[in-house]
Amino acid sequence: MKTIIGMLAVLSLASLAQGADDPALAAAGKYVQRGNEFAQKGSPARAKAEYLKALKTAPSHLDALYNVAVVCEQLNQRDEAMGYYRKYLELKPNDADVWTQLGVLYDDAGQKAEAQAAYEKALAGHPNFGRAHHNLGVRSEEHTSELQSQFRISYAVFCLK
Repeated sequence: MKTIIGMLAVLSLASLAQGADDPALAAAGKYVQRGNEFAQKGSPARAKAEYLKALKTAPSHLDALYNVAVVCEQLNQRDEAMGYYRKYLELKPNDADVWTQLGVLYDDAGQKAEAQAAYEKALAGHPNFGRAHHNLGVRSEEHTSELQSQFRISYAVFCLK
């Protein structure tokens, strides 16, 4: 959780810099910053409201899309989070972290084929992305030999070092 909050704070600064030349992006960046402040204070519902204001102002604002997906997860709004992650990926299709997180949500929803595809898309652009390898290793325990699963999980540990 601290990692997510820390990432939101970094994204807040990036949002403000991103909108320096565009008034709509600048306004959206301010909403994102306020949303991040609410997220850091443990108020995901209020954070979500600010991120949605940012998206109303600038619908393709990457930080707002990512952050609203994160707080939707915190609010147990899985389907909504998945929708925001998919919108994010339409704009930035090679983001291994977001593909992996979407895969986790698909797994949680019992959508195993979609989860597998999401993890594979994460690895297509970033072959050494450890979390995706780990999640595929865990998934493969259900469907493949123990040796293949152990290899995939071991490779994930190697990638994370």
